[in-house]
Amino acid sequence: MKSFLYRASVCLRRCLSLSLGLSLSLGLCLGLTSTLLATQVIADSDRAIDHGPIGVMGDHFHKAGEWMVSARLMRMHMSGNQLGGDKLSDSEVIMQPNAAGRMPAVLSVVPQDMDMDMLMLGAMYAHSNRLTLMAMVMASSKDMALTSYTPPNMMNPAPNQKLIDVACGTGDIGKLYLDNTDINNHITCIDPNKGMISKGKEKLKNYKNIKWIISSAEKLPLKSNSFDFYTISFGLRNTKDLDKSLSEAYRVLKKGGRFFCLEFSKIQNKNLEFIYKNYSKLIPLVGKYVVGQREPYDYLIESIDNFVNQEELLEYMKINKFQKCNYRNFSNGIVSIHSGWKV
Repeated sequence: MKSFLYRASVCLRRCLSLSLGLSLSLGLCLGLTSTLLATQVIADSDRAIDHGPIGVMGDHFHKAGEWMVSARLMRMHMSGNQLGGDKLSDSEVIMQPNAAGRMPAVLSVVPQDMDMDMLMLGAMYAHSNRLTLMAMVMASSKDMALTSYTPPNMMNPAPNQKLIDVACGTGDIGKLYLDNTDINNHITCIDPNKGMISKGKEKLKNYKNIKWIISSAEKLPLKSNSFDFYTISFGLRNTKDLDKSLSEAYRVLKKGGRFFCLEFSKIQNKNLEFIYKNYSKLIPLVGKYVVGQREPYDYLIESIDNFVNQEELLEYMKINKFQKCNYRNFSNGIVSIHSGWKV
């Protein structure tokens, strides 16, 4: 960031004085004392700051009856983005958590350059030797260049980033991730069902960067701080311990890593909720007559009804140390995506 400051001060006083710094002051005293007396007052001053221009801070006062006016112009130019002392690229900026609030989760507008012009007009009047009154008005204008981004998806992954997909089933999320990112990215697929893992390995045998592990979400056999993204789709409500599952997700993520959960949620529209609940009662019957099994579909409906709502899941995430947590409803809340950051 570069800053250029141009400052000019014109001061009407009875005598002419030149102050140190960037200000040039011309003073004209309008008091009742004579020029000779005023000259003697300045000569008797021990410090130049006693008659410094407007803007010189500190022990600054004037003699009774003196006036001073000033006009200052400041121009500032800023460019680039930094986090602390580190420069950030546009792609790094839009991956930063939004510090302003919950929505949106990340930034989509990146400032590039800003020019600011500022004009300050000031006046000072010494009512007495011990009291100087000051007034100042300011006008400014800004011109900022911005770049807007519309990320292709909520994840917006970069090359060489690692994803862990828990409750992966046959690996659909892992396949989608590799198909839309760098083929050299690494995926770890976790599922407690051995049959699902076996089918996934066969289906995605041409994908060499997928690691398959049979495990539950509550106790992942993986090192801490290992992954850039954690995803779990329609699996979190099936875990035995929600807190442990979220705690493990936080543990295996790297600092700056992001958690995503796609799950059935609570419908926000009351009329639609009534229709949906009555329709859901038919699903086990359809399952019985189509595939010959009713129990799995009874469990599906019960698990959805018993699972926490969107706001409650958000609180669970915060309790387990995730920050900048938010969620997005789809189909009026039939499903939602929750996300949070390990900061």
